[in-house]
Amino acid sequence: MRTRPAPIPPFSVAGLVPKLIAGRLRRARPPMATLLCVYRPEHLALVRVKVEQALASRWHVRLWALHETDPSVADHTRGSGPGARFALLNRLATDLPDDHWLVVADDDTRIAYPWTLATFLTVCARMGFDLAQPAHRSDSSHGHEFNVQQHGLARETTFVETGPLLAVSPRLRPRIVPFPEGTRMGWYADIEWTDLAAMGYRLGIVDGVPLEHLAHGGSAYDQAEEFKWMERAQRERRVNLSRAQQTVRVHRWLPLHDARAVQRPG
Repeated sequence: MRTRPAPIPPFSVAGLVPKLIAGRLRRARPPMATLLCVYRPEHLALVRVKVEQALASRWHVRLWALHETDPSVADHTRGSGPGARFALLNRLATDLPDDHWLVVADDDTRIAYPWTLATFLTVCARMGFDLAQPAHRSDSSHGHEFNVQQHGLARETTFVETGPLLAVSPRLRPRIVPFPEGTRMGWYADIEWTDLAAMGYRLGIVDGVPLEHLAHGGSAYDQAEEFKWMERAQRERRVNLSRAQQTVRVHRWLPLHDARAVQRPG
C-alpha cells in the first residue's frame, strides 16, 4: 500500500533583509534552466515543491526515481531504478539546451521561504557566478563549515561543494558535465573544481538564499568509501581542502546591473 509523504513543516526566515531581497527580486526574471533531481518516496513532498517552482519559471524538469515512479511527477520522470548519484545525473543531463543553466538538487533539500529555486538562480546570474550553491542554515546537515550561512548576500569563493544543491552556468557546463563517476556520490569532484577559479570562472556561495538539508547521516550510501576517495584525491593533487576554501569577496547587496558582462574564459 502506498504511503503518503509526511507534511512539510514550516521553514521560513524573518527580518527586514530577507524581505528587501525578496522584494527586489520579485519582478526579476530568472535565467532559463533545467532542474535535475534523483528522488526517493520519503522525500516526494519536497520534490513536488521543487517541480512546482521550476515549472513556474518555465524551466525544464528531469527526474529519476530510485524506486518506483510516483504518478504525481511521472510526466517529468525520465527513468527509475537504483544507481550512483553522478551516473544517474549524467543520464538526465544529456542533450540540454545550450543556453540553460543546470540546477542539480538532492531530494531532501528545501530553500527557505520567501525564496525559491528561481530566486537562488537569479542571484547567481546577477553575481556572475558560474558555479554556485546556497549556504546551509546552521541547523542544516552539512559537510563543511565553510558552506554554512554567513552575513551578506553572497560570497565569491574558491570552493563549491558537489551538493546538495548546485547551479552551473551555460558557459561552464560543458567543462564539468558529464560528472565524474569514479565514486557513487562524487565527493572528490569539488576538489577538481578548485582549479576553476584560477581559470577565470567565478564560484560562489549564496548566503542570502539559505537552504536546509535533511540528510539522514549517509544512511543511503557508504560514507566511509567516499571519504577514502576524497582523501586520495587530496593526496594526489596535493590539495589541503581547508586551505583551498577561501573567500575572495563578500557581496552585501545585489549589483544594479547584471555581472555576467564581466570577461570570461573562452
